[in-house]
Amino acid sequence: MIINYGDPDINLLTRKALPGAIKNDLNKNPAWASWRTLRHKQPPIEAWLQTHHGLLKTISKIETATAALMDVQPSELNRTIRFCNLLEGCQHLVLHLEQHQIVEEQIYFPKFVAIIPRLKAPIEMLDHDHIVLEQLMHDANIVLDKLATMKPKRADIARLHQITARLHRGLKTHIQHEEDIIMPDLLEIGIERLLID
Repeated sequence: MIINYGDPDINLLTRKALPGAIKNDLNKNPAWASWRTLRHKQPPIEAWLQTHHGLLKTISKIETATAALMDVQPSELNRTIRFCNLLEGCQHLVLHLEQHQIVEEQIYFPKFVAIIPRLKAPIEMLDHDHIVLEQLMHDANIVLDKLATMKPKRADIARLHQITARLHRGLKTHIQHEEDIIMPDLLEIGIERLLID
């Protein structure tokens, strides 16, 4: 299957669920259908899931903070931005998300495709998702640079809120779909295959 990332059912910012064509390539073993209800005792798997949880928690806090800043008086914006640690929170998120994606793109995704070739199209979709998320992070960084000035503007806060809301939605969809694509096979083959091969 060739991925058409322009298809609204495939594109991260417009897709609502895993596309049927992608689902066809996933693990069909009914033992893993309810993987989210299982306890994951393998530390690398637990760490990976916790990283996803932490990224979503951070972007949620940032989105809430940017929404609250839109009600702050212009004369108080600079102080409030510093007080809520918005710039540091965004920088933390961008750094951790970039590092996480690099590990997936350079190590885990290629290993998955090598071990389980039927995951080629689903992994390709996830790789495209990363490009979209990277663009949103780039857009956020441009606005953050403007907010780091002595006189931040309300329009920049509104723009950052718009970007973080899109990033939150996109990241949530990406993580859910990535886990649904990878976890059944990861549980079946065992994390050791990815760590050793």
